Amino acid sequence: MKNDWIEHRRGGDGELIGWMQPAENEFIAVDLLGRQRTEPVDWLTAEETLDGLGLAYLADPYELRLDTGSWLRVRITEVSTDGVVNGQ
Repeated sequence: MKNDWIEHRRGGDGELIGWMQPAENEFIAVDLLGRQRTEPVDWLTAEETLDGLGLAYLADPYELRLDTGSWLRVRITEVSTDGVVNGQ
């Protein structure tokens, strides 16, 4: 997370679901994994994108590249600005 990114929290429970990255007079929606989910768009579109994504994508299986160069299938069990915890 960059210092100028603005947290976006889910309505209802206030769970962090991403950030709004300022881009000139627009914003880029960024998910919890730090991936840009939009090109520069207006605030409302960026918000709607993050709200639509929610957190469901974190339940998907991912591949982790090991130092050996091989790949390991993992599931994300926890994500924060400090890092990602995976379960195998």
